[in-house]
Amino acid sequence: MRAVLTRYRVRPLDNVQLVVSELVTNSLACTRDSIGVRLAGAQSGLHLRLWDSSPQLPPSPLGISDVGSERGRGL
Repeated sequence: MRAVLTRYRVRPLDNVQLVVSELVTNSLACTRDSIGVRLAGAQSGLHLRLWDSSPQLPPSPLGISDVGSERGRGL
C-alpha cells in the first residue's frame, strides 16, 4: 500500500494508511474468508475498494462504546 501511495504522491500517507487499516480490520472482524483491497490513483484522486466474501452485513453497534474499548466506535 505504501508503494502505491508513494507512486501517486499521496500525502499525508499516515491518514490514508489509517483509513485502509480500519477498513481491513473491520472486514477481518466480520469474516474468516478472504478479503481484497484495491488502491489506485486516478486523475480525480485516490480510489480505494475493499471487499470481503461474507454475504452478511456487519452487525450494527448498540449504543456508545466504553471509552477504553478497542472496538465499536467505527471509522
